[in-house]
Amino acid sequence: MPTSKKSKDIIFPRWNIKSHNEDLCVAASIADAWRRSRTQSTPFYKKIRDINKSLVNICNISMRSSTSISRLPPQAWWSTEIKALRVQCQKSRRIWQRLKKKLYRNRVTPEVVISSEKDYRNIKKKLKLAINNAKNKQWQIILNGIDDDPWGRPYKWATKKDKFSGTPLTEHINSDLLQRILDNLFPFPPIQKLKIGTFGWSDEWSVTDREVESAVKNMMKKNSAPGLSG
Repeated sequence: MPTSKKSKDIIFPRWNIKSHNEDLCVAASIADAWRRSRTQSTPFYKKIRDINKSLVNICNISMRSSTSISRLPPQAWWSTEIKALRVQCQKSRRIWQRLKKKLYRNRVTPEVVISSEKDYRNIKKKLKLAINNAKNKQWQIILNGIDDDPWGRPYKWATKKDKFSGTPLTEHINSDLLQRILDNLFPFPPIQKLKIGTFGWSDEWSVTDREVESAVKNMMKKNSAPGLSG
């Protein structure tokens, strides 16, 4: 009898249940039943393997595969070193949990469980330290890039953080500081003094009352609305 594969070597498929097609599922089940021979005597482990293959084939025909897509953007501080530590941390955690279950059944000694827990805690500390160091380095890079591109990623990050603060930021800033910020962002043009020269009146510009009455009578004679020139 062949040895079974370890659980870490088995890839468990996943399907999108919302895309399930019942007609295709029934047709695939019937076609798989026709393909099999009921008179052939096979070992029990092979029957289980064939049933698993049949179920996988039927699901592949009647449903679409489910792919897990992360909606979060890739983090700049993520690296292959952190990924390897994360995989190692998850592996040591699973080992520790399995040993704890065996301890309840008196299959392992408490010393083995304690040693496994220490290994898991040490790897977890290394992972946290690596993540913190990577985040600090990335934060320093962002701070250094503020002068080069102040309206880029730092500005977007700041506005996104301030969006959930509730009240506007200008309500918490001192009035003098706010005025200085506005003056630097939107400076006023220099005030220019108007130079008014000497003005002399001429009698030719004067209008008599008779001339005004004559102009009004001329305007009243027209049926159309007066224009710019009267």
